[in-house]
Amino acid sequence: MTPTVTCICGCDLLGARPTATCGRRSCAFALRANDLAVARAPDTTPEALAALAAHRSLLVRAAVARNPATPPAALARLASDDVRVVRELAANPSIDAATLRQLLRHRNVTVRRALASNPALPDGAYATLGARHPRQLALNPAWLAHVDDHPSHPAYRPNSDLVWRLLLARVAPPVLVARVLATGTSRERGLLASHAGSSLEAIADLHPENDGVRRTIARNLACPESLLRRLAAEGDEALRVAVAFNPAAPPDLVRQVFAGDRAQVLAWWPRLPLQHLGVMRALADDPATPAAVLRELARATSHKILRRVASHPRAPADVLRQIAEVELGSLRTAVAQHPATPRDVLLRLASTSHWSTLAARPIARARLCAHEARAAAHG
Repeated sequence: MTPTVTCICGCDLLGARPTATCGRRSCAFALRANDLAVARAPDTTPEALAALAAHRSLLVRAAVARNPATPPAALARLASDDVRVVRELAANPSIDAATLRQLLRHRNVTVRRALASNPALPDGAYATLGARHPRQLALNPAWLAHVDDHPSHPAYRPNSDLVWRLLLARVAPPVLVARVLATGTSRERGLLASHAGSSLEAIADLHPENDGVRRTIARNLACPESLLRRLAAEGDEALRVAVAFNPAAPPDLVRQVFAGDRAQVLAWWPRLPLQHLGVMRALADDPATPAAVLRELARATSHKILRRVASHPRAPADVLRQIAEVELGSLRTAVAQHPATPRDVLLRLASTSHWSTLAARPIARARLCAHEARAAAHG
Protein backbone atom coordinates (compact mmCIF):
# COMPACT_ATOMS: atom_id res chain seq x y z
CA MET A 1 0.00 0.00 0.00
CA THR A 2 1.35 3.43 -0.93
CA PRO A 3 1.98 5.57 2.19
CA THR A 4 -0.04 8.74 2.77
CA VAL A 5 0.94 11.98 4.46
CA THR A 6 -1.43 14.74 5.48
CA CYS A 7 -0.26 18.34 5.87
CA ILE A 8 -0.93 20.35 9.04
CA CYS A 9 -3.40 22.47 7.04
CA GLY A 10 -5.47 19.36 6.30
CA CYS A 11 -4.82 18.98 2.57
CA ASP A 12 -4.23 15.49 1.21
CA LEU A 13 -0.73 15.33 -0.26
CA LEU A 14 -1.63 12.43 -2.53
CA GLY A 15 -4.81 14.01 -3.83
CA ALA A 16 -3.50 17.46 -4.78
CA ARG A 17 -0.34 19.53 -4.90
CA PRO A 18 -0.28 21.04 -1.39
CA THR A 19 1.67 24.14 -2.33
CA ALA A 20 -1.10 25.05 -4.78
CA THR A 21 -3.77 24.30 -2.18
CA CYS A 22 -2.52 26.23 0.83
CA GLY A 23 0.82 27.81 -0.08
CA ARG A 24 2.40 26.86 3.24
CA ARG A 25 6.13 26.14 3.36
CA SER A 26 5.38 23.21 5.66
CA CYS A 27 3.41 21.60 2.84
CA ALA A 28 6.49 21.62 0.60
CA PHE A 29 8.53 19.81 3.24
CA ALA A 30 5.73 17.35 3.82
CA LEU A 31 5.45 16.72 0.08
CA ARG A 32 9.17 15.88 -0.12
CA ALA A 33 8.77 13.49 2.83
CA ASN A 34 5.89 11.83 1.03
CA ASP A 35 7.87 11.54 -2.22
CA LEU A 36 10.78 10.03 -0.31
CA ALA A 37 8.50 7.43 1.28
CA VAL A 38 7.02 6.58 -2.12
CA ALA A 39 10.50 6.29 -3.69
CA ARG A 40 11.58 3.84 -0.97
CA ALA A 41 8.45 1.69 -1.01
CA PRO A 42 9.02 -1.71 -2.70
CA ASP A 43 5.49 -1.79 -4.15
CA THR A 44 5.64 1.58 -5.91
CA THR A 45 4.79 1.31 -9.61
CA PRO A 46 7.59 1.70 -12.20
CA GLU A 47 5.76 4.65 -13.71
CA ALA A 48 5.75 6.54 -10.39
CA LEU A 49 9.44 5.76 -9.85
CA ALA A 50 10.30 6.97 -13.35
CA ALA A 51 8.55 10.26 -12.60
CA LEU A 52 10.37 10.62 -9.25
CA ALA A 53 13.73 10.04 -10.98
CA ALA A 54 13.53 13.68 -12.13
CA HIS A 55 12.72 14.98 -8.62
CA ARG A 56 14.58 18.09 -7.55
CA SER A 57 15.49 16.53 -4.18
CA LEU A 58 18.74 14.56 -4.16
CA LEU A 59 17.46 12.29 -1.37
CA VAL A 60 14.42 11.29 -3.43
CA ARG A 61 16.53 10.55 -6.52
CA ALA A 62 18.94 8.48 -4.42
CA ALA A 63 16.02 6.45 -3.05
CA VAL A 64 14.77 5.88 -6.59
CA ALA A 65 18.24 4.76 -7.67
CA ARG A 66 18.35 2.20 -4.84
CA ASN A 67 14.85 0.80 -5.46
CA PRO A 68 14.98 -2.51 -7.44
CA ALA A 69 11.57 -1.73 -8.98
CA THR A 70 12.87 1.33 -10.85
CA PRO A 71 12.76 0.77 -14.64
CA PRO A 72 16.12 0.44 -16.48
CA ALA A 73 15.59 3.61 -18.51
CA ALA A 74 15.26 5.69 -15.34
CA LEU A 75 18.34 4.02 -13.83
CA ALA A 76 20.33 4.82 -16.97
CA ARG A 77 19.44 8.52 -16.62
CA LEU A 78 20.50 8.50 -12.96
CA ALA A 79 23.95 7.12 -13.88
CA SER A 80 25.08 10.66 -14.74
CA ASP A 81 23.59 12.24 -11.61
CA ASP A 82 25.34 13.40 -8.43
CA VAL A 83 27.86 10.94 -7.01
CA ARG A 84 25.66 10.36 -3.94
CA VAL A 85 22.88 9.20 -6.25
CA VAL A 86 25.22 7.10 -8.40
CA ARG A 87 26.59 5.38 -5.29
CA GLU A 88 23.08 4.16 -4.45
CA LEU A 89 22.56 3.15 -8.08
CA ALA A 90 25.73 1.02 -8.03
CA ALA A 91 24.26 -1.18 -5.30
CA ASN A 92 20.98 -1.75 -7.17
CA PRO A 93 20.77 -5.35 -8.47
CA SER A 94 18.39 -4.26 -11.26
CA ILE A 95 20.86 -2.17 -13.28
CA ASP A 96 21.29 -3.26 -16.89
CA ALA A 97 24.55 -4.31 -18.55
CA ALA A 98 25.16 -0.94 -20.28
CA THR A 99 24.77 1.03 -17.05
CA LEU A 100 26.98 -1.44 -15.24
CA ARG A 101 29.76 -1.05 -17.81
CA GLN A 102 29.50 2.72 -17.40
CA LEU A 103 29.82 2.46 -13.61
CA LEU A 104 32.82 0.13 -13.88
CA ARG A 105 34.74 3.08 -15.37
CA HIS A 106 33.47 5.60 -12.81
CA ARG A 107 36.24 7.73 -11.33
CA ASN A 108 34.76 7.86 -7.81
CA VAL A 109 36.09 5.11 -5.55
CA THR A 110 32.95 4.94 -3.39
CA VAL A 111 30.86 4.15 -6.47
CA ARG A 112 33.18 1.29 -7.46
CA ARG A 113 33.14 -0.04 -3.92
CA ALA A 114 29.35 -0.10 -3.91
CA LEU A 115 29.43 -1.82 -7.28
CA ALA A 116 31.77 -4.53 -5.93
CA SER A 117 29.11 -5.52 -3.40
CA ASN A 118 26.33 -5.69 -6.02
CA PRO A 119 25.03 -9.28 -6.32
CA ALA A 120 24.17 -8.71 -10.01
CA LEU A 121 27.78 -8.29 -11.17
CA PRO A 122 28.72 -10.31 -14.28
CA ASP A 123 31.57 -12.81 -14.17
CA GLY A 124 33.97 -10.57 -16.06
CA ALA A 125 33.72 -7.76 -13.49
CA TYR A 126 34.85 -9.80 -10.48
CA ALA A 127 38.55 -9.78 -11.28
CA THR A 128 38.54 -6.08 -12.27
CA LEU A 129 36.79 -4.84 -9.14
CA GLY A 130 38.32 -7.42 -6.79
CA ALA A 131 41.87 -6.29 -7.55
CA ARG A 132 40.94 -2.75 -6.47
CA HIS A 133 38.34 -3.40 -3.78
CA PRO A 134 38.89 -6.90 -2.34
CA ARG A 135 37.14 -6.20 0.98
CA GLN A 136 33.86 -5.20 -0.68
CA LEU A 137 34.03 -8.13 -3.11
CA ALA A 138 34.60 -10.60 -0.26
CA LEU A 139 31.25 -9.50 1.27
CA ASN A 140 29.37 -10.18 -1.98
CA PRO A 141 27.43 -13.46 -1.55
CA ALA A 142 27.03 -13.86 -5.33
CA TRP A 143 30.81 -13.77 -5.79
CA LEU A 144 31.37 -16.34 -3.03
CA ALA A 145 28.93 -18.67 -4.77
CA HIS A 146 30.72 -18.06 -8.07
CA VAL A 147 34.05 -19.07 -6.53
CA ASP A 148 32.56 -22.34 -5.32
CA ASP A 149 30.95 -23.08 -8.69
CA HIS A 150 34.02 -22.25 -10.85
CA PRO A 151 37.08 -23.92 -9.30
CA SER A 152 39.05 -23.72 -12.58
CA HIS A 153 38.46 -20.01 -13.17
CA PRO A 154 41.85 -18.39 -13.98
CA ALA A 155 41.20 -15.45 -11.64
CA TYR A 156 40.82 -17.79 -8.65
CA ARG A 157 44.01 -19.75 -9.14
CA PRO A 158 46.93 -19.30 -6.73
CA ASN A 159 49.45 -16.66 -7.73
CA SER A 160 46.79 -14.63 -9.56
CA ASP A 161 46.46 -10.91 -8.91
CA LEU A 162 42.98 -11.25 -7.38
CA VAL A 163 44.01 -14.00 -4.94
CA TRP A 164 47.08 -11.99 -3.95
CA ARG A 165 44.95 -8.89 -3.25
CA LEU A 166 42.46 -10.92 -1.20
CA LEU A 167 45.26 -12.44 0.87
CA LEU A 168 46.83 -9.02 1.36
CA ALA A 169 43.49 -7.63 2.62
CA ARG A 170 42.99 -10.77 4.78
CA VAL A 171 39.52 -11.41 3.32
CA ALA A 172 40.18 -14.53 1.21
CA PRO A 173 37.23 -16.97 1.45
CA PRO A 174 37.88 -20.49 2.84
CA VAL A 175 37.79 -22.15 -0.58
CA LEU A 176 40.63 -19.94 -1.85
CA VAL A 177 42.56 -20.44 1.38
CA ALA A 178 42.39 -24.21 0.82
CA ARG A 179 43.70 -23.79 -2.74
CA VAL A 180 46.62 -21.65 -1.56
CA LEU A 181 47.48 -24.25 1.05
CA ALA A 182 47.39 -26.98 -1.58
CA THR A 183 49.16 -25.36 -4.55
CA GLY A 184 50.10 -21.80 -3.55
CA THR A 185 53.54 -20.28 -3.50
CA SER A 186 55.60 -19.72 -0.35
CA ARG A 187 54.96 -15.98 -0.71
CA GLU A 188 51.20 -16.51 -0.65
CA ARG A 189 51.44 -18.90 2.26
CA GLY A 190 53.53 -16.35 4.10
CA LEU A 191 50.69 -13.84 3.72
CA LEU A 192 48.23 -16.52 4.78
CA ALA A 193 50.32 -17.16 7.91
CA SER A 194 49.39 -13.68 9.19
CA HIS A 195 45.63 -14.38 8.99
CA ALA A 196 43.85 -14.99 12.27
CA GLY A 197 41.79 -17.93 11.04
CA SER A 198 44.42 -19.69 8.93
CA SER A 199 45.63 -23.28 9.29
CA LEU A 200 48.89 -22.25 10.90
CA GLU A 201 50.06 -25.75 11.77
CA ALA A 202 49.51 -26.91 8.18
CA ILE A 203 51.52 -23.95 6.85
CA ALA A 204 54.33 -24.68 9.30
CA ASP A 205 54.42 -28.31 8.14
CA LEU A 206 54.53 -27.24 4.48
CA HIS A 207 57.51 -24.93 5.06
CA PRO A 208 59.85 -26.55 7.60
CA GLU A 209 62.87 -24.73 6.15
CA ASN A 210 61.31 -21.35 5.29
CA ASP A 211 62.33 -19.04 8.14
CA GLY A 212 60.28 -16.09 6.85
CA VAL A 213 57.01 -18.03 6.81
CA ARG A 214 57.67 -19.56 10.23
CA ARG A 215 58.50 -16.18 11.77
CA THR A 216 55.21 -14.80 10.39
CA ILE A 217 53.40 -17.69 12.06
CA ALA A 218 55.25 -17.00 15.31
CA ARG A 219 54.06 -13.35 15.26
CA ASN A 220 50.41 -14.29 14.63
CA LEU A 221 48.29 -13.44 17.67
CA ALA A 222 46.05 -16.43 16.93
CA CYS A 223 48.96 -18.88 16.97
CA PRO A 224 48.17 -21.62 19.55
CA GLU A 225 50.51 -22.14 22.49
CA SER A 226 51.42 -25.65 21.38
CA LEU A 227 52.66 -24.35 18.00
CA LEU A 228 54.57 -21.50 19.67
CA ARG A 229 56.40 -24.02 21.86
CA ARG A 230 57.12 -26.18 18.85
CA LEU A 231 58.55 -23.28 16.85
CA ALA A 232 60.70 -22.18 19.80
CA ALA A 233 62.09 -25.69 20.13
CA GLU A 234 62.73 -26.29 16.40
CA GLY A 235 63.84 -22.85 15.22
CA ASP A 236 66.96 -20.76 15.45
CA GLU A 237 67.51 -17.75 17.71
CA ALA A 238 65.65 -15.38 15.38
CA LEU A 239 62.57 -17.60 15.36
CA ARG A 240 62.63 -17.89 19.17
CA VAL A 241 62.78 -14.10 19.41
CA ALA A 242 59.72 -13.84 17.14
CA VAL A 243 57.92 -16.29 19.45
CA ALA A 244 58.90 -14.27 22.52
CA PHE A 245 57.65 -11.02 21.00
CA ASN A 246 54.19 -12.54 20.44
CA PRO A 247 51.83 -11.18 23.14
CA ALA A 248 50.23 -14.66 23.34
CA ALA A 249 53.55 -16.36 24.23
CA PRO A 250 53.59 -18.02 27.67
CA PRO A 251 55.87 -16.36 30.27
CA ASP A 252 58.22 -19.35 30.59
CA LEU A 253 59.02 -19.17 26.85
CA VAL A 254 59.80 -15.46 27.17
CA ARG A 255 62.16 -16.12 30.09
CA GLN A 256 63.83 -18.91 28.11
CA VAL A 257 64.53 -16.62 25.15
CA PHE A 258 65.85 -13.78 27.29
CA ALA A 259 68.15 -16.13 29.16
CA GLY A 260 70.21 -16.41 25.95
CA ASP A 261 72.04 -13.86 23.87
CA ARG A 262 70.52 -10.40 24.46
CA ALA A 263 72.39 -8.91 21.51
CA GLN A 264 70.46 -11.17 19.14
CA VAL A 265 67.19 -10.14 20.77
CA LEU A 266 67.98 -6.43 20.44
CA ALA A 267 69.05 -6.92 16.81
CA TRP A 268 65.51 -8.10 16.02
CA TRP A 269 63.75 -5.41 18.06
CA PRO A 270 63.06 -2.84 15.26
CA ARG A 271 61.27 -5.49 13.15
CA LEU A 272 59.05 -6.82 15.93
CA PRO A 273 56.74 -4.49 17.90
CA LEU A 274 57.03 -4.35 21.69
CA GLN A 275 53.71 -5.77 22.91
CA HIS A 276 54.53 -8.57 25.33
CA LEU A 277 54.82 -7.32 28.93
CA GLY A 278 57.36 -10.02 29.75
CA VAL A 279 59.57 -8.88 26.86
CA MET A 280 59.22 -5.24 27.92
CA ARG A 281 60.13 -6.02 31.52
CA ALA A 282 63.16 -8.03 30.43
CA LEU A 283 64.41 -5.21 28.19
CA ALA A 284 63.77 -2.54 30.83
CA ASP A 285 65.70 -4.56 33.46
CA ASP A 286 68.68 -5.23 31.16
CA PRO A 287 71.48 -2.64 31.78
CA ALA A 288 72.68 -3.12 28.18
CA THR A 289 69.41 -2.05 26.58
CA PRO A 290 70.14 0.93 24.25
CA ALA A 291 68.42 4.31 24.44
CA ALA A 292 66.37 3.70 21.26
CA VAL A 293 64.64 0.71 22.86
CA LEU A 294 64.09 2.66 26.09
CA ARG A 295 62.34 5.41 24.12
CA GLU A 296 60.01 2.78 22.68
CA LEU A 297 59.38 1.35 26.15
CA ALA A 298 58.55 4.83 27.46
CA ARG A 299 55.42 4.79 25.28
CA ALA A 300 53.97 1.97 27.38
CA THR A 301 50.88 2.54 29.51
CA SER A 302 52.08 0.22 32.27
CA HIS A 303 53.45 2.16 35.25
CA LYS A 304 55.62 -0.82 36.17
CA ILE A 305 57.42 -0.59 32.82
CA LEU A 306 57.78 3.18 33.11
CA ARG A 307 59.26 2.85 36.61
CA ARG A 308 61.84 0.39 35.31
CA VAL A 309 62.71 2.75 32.43
CA ALA A 310 63.04 5.72 34.83
CA SER A 311 65.52 3.70 36.90
CA HIS A 312 67.53 2.43 33.93
CA PRO A 313 71.16 3.66 33.91
CA ARG A 314 70.99 4.45 30.17
CA ALA A 315 67.70 6.37 30.27
CA PRO A 316 68.16 9.54 28.15
CA ALA A 317 67.15 12.99 29.37
CA ASP A 318 64.16 13.30 27.01
CA VAL A 319 62.69 10.03 28.31
CA LEU A 320 63.12 11.15 31.94
CA ARG A 321 61.47 14.49 31.12
CA GLN A 322 58.54 12.61 29.53
CA ILE A 323 58.07 10.27 32.52
CA ALA A 324 58.22 13.22 34.96
CA GLU A 325 54.98 14.51 33.39
CA VAL A 326 53.07 11.47 34.72
CA GLU A 327 51.40 12.38 38.01
CA LEU A 328 52.47 9.31 39.95
CA GLY A 329 54.66 9.45 43.04
CA SER A 330 56.79 6.37 42.34
CA LEU A 331 57.63 7.56 38.82
CA ARG A 332 58.53 11.10 39.88
CA THR A 333 60.65 9.76 42.73
CA ALA A 334 62.57 7.51 40.31
CA VAL A 335 63.13 10.49 37.99
CA ALA A 336 64.34 12.66 40.87
CA GLN A 337 66.86 9.98 41.87
CA HIS A 338 68.25 9.43 38.37
CA PRO A 339 71.69 11.01 37.82
CA ALA A 340 70.86 12.01 34.23
CA THR A 341 67.73 14.01 35.11
CA PRO A 342 68.04 17.56 33.66
CA ARG A 343 68.19 20.53 36.04
CA ASP A 344 64.94 22.07 34.75
CA VAL A 345 63.08 18.84 35.59
CA LEU A 346 64.57 18.86 39.11
CA LEU A 347 63.50 22.50 39.55
CA ARG A 348 59.95 21.66 38.53
CA LEU A 349 59.80 18.67 40.89
CA ALA A 350 61.25 20.74 43.75
CA SER A 351 58.75 23.58 43.34
CA THR A 352 55.56 21.65 42.53
CA SER A 353 53.10 21.23 45.40
CA HIS A 354 51.19 18.36 43.80
CA TRP A 355 50.67 15.31 46.01
CA SER A 356 52.61 13.10 43.56
CA THR A 357 55.83 15.02 44.34
CA LEU A 358 55.59 14.49 48.10
CA ALA A 359 58.51 12.02 48.09
CA ALA A 360 60.28 13.42 45.01
CA ARG A 361 60.34 17.04 46.25
CA PRO A 362 62.99 16.68 49.02
CA ILE A 363 65.12 14.45 46.76
CA ALA A 364 65.02 17.03 43.96
CA ARG A 365 65.86 19.88 46.39
CA ALA A 366 68.79 17.93 47.85
CA ARG A 367 70.19 17.25 44.39
CA LEU A 368 69.81 20.92 43.40
CA CYS A 369 71.70 21.97 46.52
CA ALA A 370 74.42 19.46 45.69
CA HIS A 371 74.64 20.89 42.16
CA GLU A 372 74.99 24.44 43.53
CA ALA A 373 77.63 23.34 46.04
CA ARG A 374 79.68 21.70 43.31
CA ALA A 375 79.31 24.75 41.10
CA ALA A 376 80.48 27.02 43.93
CA ALA A 377 83.44 24.77 44.69
CA HIS A 378 84.55 24.84 41.07
CA GLY A 379 83.92 28.55 40.76
